[in-house]
Amino acid sequence: MGRVFNLIVRVLLISGLRDTQCGFKCFRRDVAHELFAAGRINGWSFDAEVLCIAQLKGYRIIEVPVNWYYGKRAK
Repeated sequence: MGRVFNLIVRVLLISGLRDTQCGFKCFRRDVAHELFAAGRINGWSFDAEVLCIAQLKGYRIIEVPVNWYYGKRAK
């Protein structure tokens, strides 16, 4: 289900990003205040809405790789 949602978001709303649902997001303070104030979704998929608003407003959005380890780190 998550992959289907990601595909729909990428095709219809947010171009150029591979992972819109990653839990790691970083904003400048002023931009965060502006984007989250403009958002209307309080629950599931609020982050896709915020990214969509950012793209519509012309903000630069970049993806940065993050190493994620669940549980104990494998050696």
